[in-house]
Amino acid sequence: MKKLSLFAVLLLGVTALVACGDEASDTAESATTIVADTTSAIETEEPIEIEEEITASEPEPVQTAATEAQATVLANVFIHEDDYVIIEFIGVESSSRHGAELVFFIENKTDVELTFQSNNFALDGFDVGSTGGSDSIAAQSRGRVRFRERDEFPTSSPAMLTGGITVIDFSRTLLEHSYDVNFVNLEVGGEGTSDSHVFPTGVFVHEDEYVRIEFIGIDETSRGNELVFSVRNKTDVELTFQSNNFALDGFDVGSTGGSDSISAQSIGLIRFREREEFPTTTPSSLTGGITVIDFSRTLLERSYDVNFVNLEVE
Repeated sequence: MKKLSLFAVLLLGVTALVACGDEASDTAESATTIVADTTSAIETEEPIEIEEEITASEPEPVQTAATEAQATVLANVFIHEDDYVIIEFIGVESSSRHGAELVFFIENKTDVELTFQSNNFALDGFDVGSTGGSDSIAAQSRGRVRFRERDEFPTSSPAMLTGGITVIDFSRTLLEHSYDVNFVNLEVGGEGTSDSHVFPTGVFVHEDEYVRIEFIGIDETSRGNELVFSVRNKTDVELTFQSNNFALDGFDVGSTGGSDSISAQSIGLIRFREREEFPTTTPSSLTGGITVIDFSRTLLERSYDVNFVNLEVE
């Protein structure tokens, strides 16, 4: 009996082992199938082009403020360079506060602060006078200098620029004397002055190889009455015009003591203010004299006078 019971127990154990073996086999086969399917899926997928995706999604370079400033500098019009400065022309800027301004970009290469003073300027051959302004740039620095208009600009987009800038070291530690940077009919890339801009004509006074002078009339301004002349400067240097005594219809009004300048190769207005009250603002005859001066002395070693007596100006 005991043998029979032992046999039955062994038979049950063998049966259980067989069943477990079949289940393990099924599990292994299932696992093999899953692995095979996954491998197949991986093999059949399109290859991922990682490099192309990265290249396509690369961000554009960020335009920093410094980059923008540099780009602006490169677009400027070169005027002058020496051991001390680099000067470039930016353009004409207008504001309700200051009016029109000529704007230059200047690099100061030195170890001292430099001051820049405007001389006369002309846009497209039309003189706009000397602003009389000045601006400074710190040592080893770059920045903008601005010169405000005195006379109305004929255009805000000139094609040509004529003028001069005086470079000054007020400390005199580097430059004992100031010096001028002059330029004549520099092409600055603007649209130019409109043909509709007409310069006033007047009564002919004098013409020679250097200048042509016409009398325009008398302007009544808040500063007093002014004798106004039109002057064409035919030379390549700035010329200055100084008043002598004037008389209107035979009545002397004294010497105004004024002076005015016209840029090289330009036409502009010069004004001489009254010293004594004018007897009339519409004279029929004019007597007087104007001294022509080349302060640079590169063209005229000496000044000369243009005199006229009882010139009919009615």
